[in-house]
Amino acid sequence: MTTKMREELSALLVEIDSFEPELYPPPAKLDHDEEVIGVVEDRFLRQLWSYATFHDREARQVELEMNYSSDDTLTALHKLGRHSSRAETVRELFWYLVRVEFDFFEVGGIGVRQGWRFIHKNSDRQDPRQMLRKFLGGGE
Repeated sequence: MTTKMREELSALLVEIDSFEPELYPPPAKLDHDEEVIGVVEDRFLRQLWSYATFHDREARQVELEMNYSSDDTLTALHKLGRHSSRAETVRELFWYLVRVEFDFFEVGGIGVRQGWRFIHKNSDRQDPRQMLRKFLGGGE
């Protein structure tokens, strides 16, 4: 890893670490087919979520401004790319670390709901033998 990459990663972690975790809490309500696995209590995990959500919002704002502005398109595309990349990268890190936190690596839909509840969609849970048959081409 080059010095530039290390510096970028270090700066990103410092920025995340200074981010207010309750600025953008999960807005979605728990659905009837969702099982609560646990509550995300770790401050750093909450900061990751909030930081990624902030950059998702900023990317959408740049897209909106591009539709109604005659400003430099290349600059706007650069800003859009930077916000989108940060949101996507940090969100993936969040999902990996929350799975580690709860030791939950089942296949299927997961999410975070109001109150920082980490959930698994029960409708996505299948019998492992059935999944293997489907994967190997044996149908359902």
